[in-house]
Amino acid sequence: MSQITTITFFNIEGASNKFWGFAQMGLGVKKIKKTPGLILSKMMGSGDGAGFSLRPDFSTYALVAIWESEEKASLFFSHHRFISDYMEHSKKIFSFFLKAHKAHGLWEGIQPFELNGTFKDDDPIVVLTRAKIQKRKLIQFWKSVPSVSKSIEGAAGLKFSKGIGELPLIFQATVSEWNSRSQMVDFAYKNPKHAEVIKKTRRLKWYSEELFAEFELIKKEVHYVSSTTS
Repeated sequence: MSQITTITFFNIEGASNKFWGFAQMGLGVKKIKKTPGLILSKMMGSGDGAGFSLRPDFSTYALVAIWESEEKASLFFSHHRFISDYMEHSKKIFSFFLKAHKAHGLWEGIQPFELNGTFKDDDPIVVLTRAKIQKRKLIQFWKSVPSVSKSIEGAAGLKFSKGIGELPLIFQATVSEWNSRSQMVDFAYKNPKHAEVIKKTRRLKWYSEELFAEFELIKKEVHYVSSTTS
């Protein structure tokens, strides 16, 4: 078996559907924790825009999951009640199927990804960044980050980007899809605002924990569905 990571976004419309989606933040992971082949799962909310944001986006939720194999992941998406429930409440669901190629840092004390992915600099790539912001650094962090999140929206080669998180303000993550790794690296180190924030992060030690992972994109599944309630 070969470990695979899935990152799934649920786009929800309508007041009652959004209320249902918000409730799943506490209930969702409990429903799937005994799923065969599941190694780790995190249900997350999202922020407005393409990156870190103080404003929540109640129309988008994300599930990050690590599986023993692609077969186990596919069985979950095709047969589990968790997914069929979201199909009833969502307008669109899409999932990245990924194999980690590079990862450094920790998530709750561990580096959870098996490094079994491969790609060249010109291949498509998905990147996950996740950080736990030190409480005493929150004001400094949130004064500096919004301008960077805005700047990523026009980055060359960017196909998708969204800020997600387990807990508003403190736990923050971004998922971004790029046409190539070389374009991602160009943004990370040549965009003046992003490069400056990287320097500040190291100098001011904003994070008590952080993780950065690059993934080979195995496939992307998109489902367009119709919400049944308003």
